[in-house]
Amino acid sequence: MDLQIVNVNNTWDIAVVDGLPVTTDGDNEWIQRAMLAALLQKNTIPMLPTLGNDWTDYTTGKISLPEIDTQIRLAINTLLGRYDYIPYYNIDGEKITFSVQQIQLPGVK
Repeated sequence: MDLQIVNVNNTWDIAVVDGLPVTTDGDNEWIQRAMLAALLQKNTIPMLPTLGNDWTDYTTGKISLPEIDTQIRLAINTLLGRYDYIPYYNIDGEKITFSVQQIQLPGVK
């Protein structure tokens, strides 16, 4: 069980109802963990400078979408210890958005 994280004005915060933090579990917990791993910026955790993704390099054009995609997949796999969550991209002209989705791996129920 994790605290539920919400996005408020492009800032992460803990969901609160009636003054108490909200928790999440099950599939929602794993999706949240995968999304946090995907969005984690490299050099933002003290003592773990290589953990995360080079979002700054991607947004400034220093690395390509396939390169950031590889980093995201590795971060999800490493931080979750699972291989059934992948990034999903929606490209509409110049705008790209993404989410994380669970996939069904062959032979795994």
